[in-house]
Amino acid sequence: MKKFLLIFGTIILNLALAQPTEAQFWKKLKEHAKKKIEKEAEERTQKRVDKGIDKVFDETEDAIDGKGEKDPQQNSNDKEQQDGNAPGQEENTNNQQAQHKKHTPKVVWSKFDFVPGDEIIFEDGPSPMEENGELYERALRHYYSLS
Repeated sequence: MKKFLLIFGTIILNLALAQPTEAQFWKKLKEHAKKKIEKEAEERTQKRVDKGIDKVFDETEDAIDGKGEKDPQQNSNDKEQQDGNAPGQEENTNNQQAQHKKHTPKVVWSKFDFVPGDEIIFEDGPSPMEENGELYERALRHYYSLS
């Protein structure tokens, strides 16, 4: 009977202790899965952003180097010019003018906020009285006369 009670008590004790352990296991598994999903989403987002950035840099480098692909309209115009079709000649000249405007290189410094003023503050010009190295002195004199 003692043996039976000992075995029965051990079984009940194991069952009682196993439930909280199982609950913690599922909780940890759930948290781990959530972290893994968030990490994977972040990695995929980062990959797509990197691909987009690389694409923009490649296009910019190609534009700077002049290695850009031709437009489909330009390819069709090239074919028409080779065929020598007279009816579409006016359209070709208009398209060529439009394409010439399209292919002007974009300048990196085109977005600046400098606005030239009406009044000239200082102008450097050759003077018969000026010797080499007097530009700095003349600029300082002009600067302090304004203050």
